[in-house]
Amino acid sequence: QERFTWISPPSFTPRILEIYNKEFELPNVAEGARASAIGKVTKKKDYVIKAEGKIICNVPIDVVTEGIRYEREKVAGKKELVEPDLPEPEDYSKEIIDILKHPNVASKALVFKHYDTEVQGLAVIRPGQADAGVQAPIPGSSIGYALSVDCNPRYSRISSFWGAANAVAESMRNVAAVGSVPSGMTDCLNYGNPEVPTAFNDFYEGVKGEKEAAENLFVKGTKDPCPFVSGNVSFYNESAAGKSVDPSAIIACVGVLPDYSKAITMKIKKPGSKLFMIGERKDELGGSVYYENHGELGKNVPKVEYEKERARIYAVIDAINERLLLSCHDISDGGMAAAVSEMILGGEADGKIGAEISLGFSELRNDKIMFSESSGFVFEVNANDVDKVKKIMDKYKVEMIELGTTTKQDKLVIDNVTIHVEDLRRAWTTGFVEAMK
Repeated sequence: QERFTWISPPSFTPRILEIYNKEFELPNVAEGARASAIGKVTKKKDYVIKAEGKIICNVPIDVVTEGIRYEREKVAGKKELVEPDLPEPEDYSKEIIDILKHPNVASKALVFKHYDTEVQGLAVIRPGQADAGVQAPIPGSSIGYALSVDCNPRYSRISSFWGAANAVAESMRNVAAVGSVPSGMTDCLNYGNPEVPTAFNDFYEGVKGEKEAAENLFVKGTKDPCPFVSGNVSFYNESAAGKSVDPSAIIACVGVLPDYSKAITMKIKKPGSKLFMIGERKDELGGSVYYENHGELGKNVPKVEYEKERARIYAVIDAINERLLLSCHDISDGGMAAAVSEMILGGEADGKIGAEISLGFSELRNDKIMFSESSGFVFEVNANDVDKVKKIMDKYKVEMIELGTTTKQDKLVIDNVTIHVEDLRRAWTTGFVEAMK
């Protein structure tokens, strides 16, 4: 019943057949079960099927792949979006703790520790330890791959287009944050009733957003789009009263590591190292966790600046490949403050190394600096390697913003705000658990 198709270089085809038919012994599993080479890719624009030496099908590929186009009605929904005028927080410690407790930020260990992540002993970086998981699939080979799955439906409440584009960019950042090169994607598109013009417009804009992002975030070293190799669409996701789910373009990205031993996690490694950020903070808190914690949605959703996004992704990959970064984490849900907090804790929430951060690099209000979810990375560098990292960043015209240093103190200090690591840990490890009760 199950079928799976590979397109591979002819030189690799015998190895694929050997894996399926000899190593995993498919012919011994069930009658007729086996892997077979069934055809080849040609430059002709025809789809040809042969049986017993005779051509039984020969049609233009457009007939097979394009089908009949049906133009559904689409209408942009009227959204009364405004930026909230929130007073500056009096207690930043509470704001950071509340963000770490948010179920979309808090540790998901309750889920991923329930499942076996050690099947076949392939795991290099496990769920929660970094922005992407890493496995080494080929025994005796240094090659690894990274995988991340991302979506922020809050962004899509504001703009289905930018919600999808951000999901593509974040999934690529996440695999880059462990040192892998984003190489392919798949999507899972979840939308409402396509017979409703506003719901169909959300879907249309979402597909446009992911298409634009993929076409402009090239595979490193090329001008080729990062390809979507598969995907699925789920419509009619609505309540009995007809209320649709938030438009959700869920993106999975896979990245390739030539040497998986170079992969890094998000956990801070040592006191006395430097913390840097790339990606300026902007007044883009629309759809942010910070706004949601205050009962607001906002208007200024993060926009993906493709040239800068590419440069940051490529620069991080190069720096990790040169073994110059000790740890790395992308900036997304919860903003820079959440990213640094998670780096202190690490995936197992057992971190004890603190950090001191200064916000003097921006003229924005402190809450917007800390909690803006504009694209970026935070990374840790040995003090002696800062110039080497800067050289790589300069190559891609990426500005390095010095945030501060890691410390022996078990505290997160951001200007005059001090939070003990134990308080960070308690918030981050309990928020999701409490939400699931």
